[in-house]
Amino acid sequence: MTQLDFPYRISATGRSATTGDADHVRDLIEQVLFTAPGERVMRPDFGSGLLALVFDLAIRGAEWALTPWARAGSSGGSGRAPKEVAAT
Repeated sequence: MTQLDFPYRISATGRSATTGDADHVRDLIEQVLFTAPGERVMRPDFGSGLLALVFDLAIRGAEWALTPWARAGSSGGSGRAPKEVAAT
């Protein structure tokens, strides 16, 4: 069975592009994973918030990586990274 392709597009024949079942299921999963909750006006509870989680982890990782510099700067140090961090 064929389904409309997502995102919607026009095929080379000038009709709505279609796709097979496996690709359609992949498209549906992508919609859920990459849609933020509240992004769709009529379905505010739709979506997973995956991108927010990824960026939250990236921000936490950056905070963790910068912690030695923050400690060195707040303790009256030179503001440079400790030698064990600077060597890596």
